[in-house]
Amino acid sequence: LQKCVQHAHLLNKISGERIREELFKILKSESNYDAIEMMASRGVLSHFLPEAKQLNRLKHLISLENSANISGSLKTEAILQLASILETNTKGARSIAKRFGFSKSQRNHLVALIEPEWRANWKTTDNELRAILYKMKPSLVIDLCLLEWSRLLVDTPHLAKEQTDAWLRIIRLANTMTSFEFPLTGRDVLDLGVKKGPRISELLQLVESWWTSSGC
Repeated sequence: LQKCVQHAHLLNKISGERIREELFKILKSESNYDAIEMMASRGVLSHFLPEAKQLNRLKHLISLENSANISGSLKTEAILQLASILETNTKGARSIAKRFGFSKSQRNHLVALIEPEWRANWKTTDNELRAILYKMKPSLVIDLCLLEWSRLLVDTPHLAKEQTDAWLRIIRLANTMTSFEFPLTGRDVLDLGVKKGPRISELLQLVESWWTSSGC
């Protein structure tokens, strides 16, 4: 890291892919926060990742990941840690992905974390969570919960026990639940005597809406 500090001005001559590899190694290391904080304070991050402005969120995220209550069965990726320190939008996330040569999967993951389809909320009920898992992968739901939880901890380091227990419940449920599939198809509607046409799609959408609102 000391060499990185000394030669920070030369980072723009290194390929984005190489920087990504080294950054991910740091983010998944045991001293990830200390390393990132030093790189930020010494001006290294500003040379290749000026969007990194939320270091306190990373600190809380690491603490949550290492918590005895949820660790062991959860496997998070470096992109989650990266997303936690960024202050940007979808366009910025795509720019970062291009800068570091992300794969399509990595880019989509980062975008989904920066501007999510669902805003994690500790008040989410079991039925609501099942409906969310019908549309999203459990791993993404867990990532979004950890990000939002760590964001709240930046402003309120000691959350009420009710909130902490609720976050743990949601994460544990998401970690044990599987993604859901809508059990009906157009053939089922045809078998009921409905003629082919747009009415089949309309009926399926109505039933699907009822099904998800009822908790799948």
